[in-house]
Amino acid sequence: MNAIWSLYFRASTLRSGPEDMPYSLPLLRTTLVLWLLLQGLGAVLQTRFSVPQSLMAQIWLLAVLLGSTWVLLAFKGLSARVVQTFTALLGVELVIGVLALPLIMAARPLGDEALPLWLQVPYLVLLCWNLGARGYILHRALQIGPFLAMALVLTLLMVSFALLAMLMPELAAGAG
Repeated sequence: MNAIWSLYFRASTLRSGPEDMPYSLPLLRTTLVLWLLLQGLGAVLQTRFSVPQSLMAQIWLLAVLLGSTWVLLAFKGLSARVVQTFTALLGVELVIGVLALPLIMAARPLGDEALPLWLQVPYLVLLCWNLGARGYILHRALQIGPFLAMALVLTLLMVSFALLAMLMPELAAGAG
Protein backbone atom coordinates (compact mmCIF):
# COMPACT_ATOMS: atom_id res chain seq x y z
CA MET A 1 0.00 0.00 0.00
CA ASN A 2 2.93 2.32 0.73
CA ALA A 3 4.12 1.88 -2.88
CA ILE A 4 0.69 2.95 -4.17
CA TRP A 5 0.61 6.08 -1.96
CA SER A 6 4.13 6.87 -3.15
CA LEU A 7 2.95 6.55 -6.74
CA TYR A 8 -0.04 8.82 -6.04
CA PHE A 9 2.23 11.36 -4.38
CA ARG A 10 4.61 11.25 -7.35
CA ALA A 11 1.67 11.91 -9.69
CA SER A 12 0.55 14.77 -7.43
CA THR A 13 4.00 16.35 -7.59
CA LEU A 14 4.23 15.94 -11.39
CA ARG A 15 7.02 13.36 -11.16
CA SER A 16 5.04 10.55 -12.77
CA GLY A 17 2.16 10.44 -15.17
CA PRO A 18 -0.74 8.12 -15.81
CA GLU A 19 1.52 5.85 -17.86
CA ASP A 20 3.37 5.03 -14.62
CA MET A 21 0.20 3.79 -12.93
CA PRO A 22 -0.40 0.05 -13.04
CA TYR A 23 -3.20 -1.05 -15.35
CA SER A 24 -5.42 -2.55 -12.67
CA LEU A 25 -9.19 -2.43 -12.38
CA PRO A 26 -9.07 -3.61 -8.73
CA LEU A 27 -6.69 -0.73 -7.93
CA LEU A 28 -9.01 1.73 -9.70
CA ARG A 29 -12.00 0.41 -7.73
CA THR A 30 -10.05 0.60 -4.46
CA THR A 31 -8.92 4.13 -5.24
CA LEU A 32 -12.50 5.14 -6.04
CA VAL A 33 -13.75 3.63 -2.76
CA LEU A 34 -11.01 5.47 -0.83
CA TRP A 35 -11.96 8.69 -2.62
CA LEU A 36 -15.62 8.17 -1.68
CA LEU A 37 -14.68 7.53 1.97
CA LEU A 38 -12.52 10.66 2.00
CA GLN A 39 -15.34 12.70 0.48
CA GLY A 40 -17.73 11.27 3.08
CA LEU A 41 -15.37 12.30 5.87
CA GLY A 42 -15.00 15.76 4.36
CA ALA A 43 -18.78 16.08 4.02
CA VAL A 44 -19.27 15.17 7.69
CA LEU A 45 -16.54 17.55 8.87
CA GLN A 46 -17.67 20.61 6.92
CA THR A 47 -20.66 22.54 8.24
CA ARG A 48 -21.70 24.76 5.34
CA PHE A 49 -23.80 22.20 3.41
CA SER A 50 -25.67 19.04 4.34
CA VAL A 51 -23.76 15.77 4.01
CA PRO A 52 -25.88 14.51 1.08
CA GLN A 53 -25.52 17.85 -0.73
CA SER A 54 -21.78 17.89 -0.24
CA LEU A 55 -21.36 14.27 -1.35
CA MET A 56 -23.58 14.69 -4.40
CA ALA A 57 -21.68 17.80 -5.45
CA GLN A 58 -18.32 16.02 -5.19
CA ILE A 59 -19.60 12.97 -7.05
CA TRP A 60 -21.02 15.20 -9.77
CA LEU A 61 -17.75 17.11 -10.16
CA LEU A 62 -15.82 13.85 -10.39
CA ALA A 63 -18.30 12.42 -12.91
CA VAL A 64 -17.82 15.44 -15.17
CA LEU A 65 -14.03 15.15 -14.92
CA LEU A 66 -13.90 11.40 -15.53
CA GLY A 67 -16.67 11.40 -18.14
CA SER A 68 -15.08 14.15 -20.20
CA THR A 69 -11.67 12.51 -19.86
CA TRP A 70 -13.12 9.23 -21.11
CA VAL A 71 -14.75 10.98 -24.10
CA LEU A 72 -11.51 12.79 -24.98
CA LEU A 73 -9.42 9.63 -24.68
CA ALA A 74 -11.91 7.76 -26.90
CA PHE A 75 -11.97 10.62 -29.41
CA LYS A 76 -8.18 10.52 -29.69
CA GLY A 77 -8.14 6.73 -29.98
CA LEU A 78 -6.44 6.34 -26.60
CA SER A 79 -9.14 4.36 -24.80
CA ALA A 80 -6.54 1.89 -23.53
CA ARG A 81 -5.33 4.62 -21.15
CA VAL A 82 -8.65 5.11 -19.35
CA VAL A 83 -7.92 2.91 -16.32
CA GLN A 84 -4.46 4.37 -15.70
CA THR A 85 -5.64 7.94 -16.27
CA PHE A 86 -8.63 7.55 -13.94
CA THR A 87 -6.36 5.96 -11.30
CA ALA A 88 -3.90 8.85 -11.58
CA LEU A 89 -6.66 11.50 -11.36
CA LEU A 90 -8.25 9.81 -8.35
CA GLY A 91 -4.85 9.31 -6.71
CA VAL A 92 -4.13 13.03 -6.99
CA GLU A 93 -7.56 13.79 -5.55
CA LEU A 94 -6.78 11.48 -2.61
CA VAL A 95 -3.41 13.06 -1.83
CA ILE A 96 -4.71 16.62 -2.00
CA GLY A 97 -7.92 15.66 -0.20
CA VAL A 98 -5.96 14.21 2.72
CA LEU A 99 -3.88 17.39 2.87
CA ALA A 100 -7.09 19.47 2.88
CA LEU A 101 -8.58 17.67 5.90
CA PRO A 102 -6.81 19.86 8.50
CA LEU A 103 -8.14 22.95 6.70
CA ILE A 104 -11.67 21.55 6.76
CA MET A 105 -11.35 20.84 10.48
CA ALA A 106 -9.95 24.32 11.12
CA ALA A 107 -12.89 25.89 9.26
CA ARG A 108 -15.48 23.78 11.12
CA PRO A 109 -15.95 26.14 14.11
CA LEU A 110 -16.56 29.05 11.73
CA GLY A 111 -19.81 27.57 10.40
CA ASP A 112 -21.22 29.82 7.69
CA GLU A 113 -18.84 32.69 8.39
CA ALA A 114 -16.38 33.77 5.73
CA LEU A 115 -13.02 32.03 5.94
CA PRO A 116 -10.19 34.13 7.34
CA LEU A 117 -7.20 34.83 5.09
CA TRP A 118 -5.02 32.31 6.93
CA LEU A 119 -7.42 29.58 5.72
CA GLN A 120 -8.14 31.03 2.27
CA VAL A 121 -4.49 31.01 1.18
CA PRO A 122 -3.85 27.29 1.85
CA TYR A 123 -7.17 26.41 0.18
CA LEU A 124 -6.10 28.41 -2.87
CA VAL A 125 -2.68 26.70 -2.91
CA LEU A 126 -4.32 23.26 -2.78
CA LEU A 127 -6.78 24.21 -5.52
CA CYS A 128 -3.98 25.43 -7.80
CA TRP A 129 -1.93 22.33 -7.03
CA ASN A 130 -4.92 20.12 -7.84
CA LEU A 131 -5.61 21.88 -11.12
CA GLY A 132 -1.92 21.77 -12.08
CA ALA A 133 -1.69 18.05 -11.34
CA ARG A 134 -4.88 17.37 -13.32
CA GLY A 135 -3.45 19.34 -16.22
CA TYR A 136 -0.21 17.38 -16.08
CA ILE A 137 -2.08 14.06 -16.09
CA LEU A 138 -4.27 15.10 -19.03
CA HIS A 139 -1.22 16.44 -20.86
CA ARG A 140 0.46 13.04 -20.57
CA ALA A 141 -2.67 10.92 -21.16
CA LEU A 142 -4.04 12.84 -24.14
CA GLN A 143 -0.65 13.67 -25.66
CA ILE A 144 -1.46 17.36 -25.84
CA GLY A 145 0.58 20.40 -24.89
CA PRO A 146 0.70 21.44 -21.24
CA PHE A 147 -0.98 24.79 -21.86
CA LEU A 148 -3.81 23.16 -23.80
CA ALA A 149 -4.18 20.63 -20.96
CA MET A 150 -4.44 23.45 -18.39
CA ALA A 151 -6.98 25.26 -20.56
CA LEU A 152 -8.94 22.03 -20.74
CA VAL A 153 -8.82 21.58 -16.95
CA LEU A 154 -10.00 25.15 -16.34
CA THR A 155 -12.77 24.77 -18.93
CA LEU A 156 -13.93 21.52 -17.32
CA LEU A 157 -13.90 23.22 -13.92
CA MET A 158 -16.09 26.08 -15.15
CA VAL A 159 -18.45 23.76 -17.02
CA SER A 160 -18.81 21.42 -14.04
CA PHE A 161 -19.54 24.31 -11.65
CA ALA A 162 -22.05 25.80 -14.08
CA LEU A 163 -23.81 22.45 -14.43
CA LEU A 164 -23.67 21.94 -10.67
CA ALA A 165 -25.28 25.34 -10.13
CA MET A 166 -28.09 24.38 -12.51
CA LEU A 167 -28.63 20.94 -10.97
CA MET A 168 -28.23 21.97 -7.34
CA PRO A 169 -29.07 25.69 -7.09
CA GLU A 170 -29.20 25.48 -3.28
CA LEU A 171 -25.42 24.93 -3.29
CA ALA A 172 -24.79 27.98 -5.46
CA ALA A 173 -27.06 30.08 -3.22
CA GLY A 174 -25.38 28.77 -0.05
CA ALA A 175 -21.88 29.41 -1.35
CA GLY A 176 -22.44 33.14 -1.72
